[in-house]
Amino acid sequence: MNQQPRIPDLETRQQNVARIREACRLLDAWTLKLDEVLAMLEADNHRQRQERLDGKYRRVQEKIGES
Repeated sequence: MNQQPRIPDLETRQQNVARIREACRLLDAWTLKLDEVLAMLEADNHRQRQERLDGKYRRVQEKIGES
């Protein structure tokens, strides 16, 4: 009634370890790609915010010059 878990043979364990290592390698590669995409999006966001601020303060300077 009590079945103890069976330890797989050496070959099966080695195959499982190899598959797990490959999965970890792929996850690391995808994580790096996602980090690159996030960095690009953050840089673009920063650029857009800077453009908005530059435009805002340019308009303020133009209004001051008109007064």
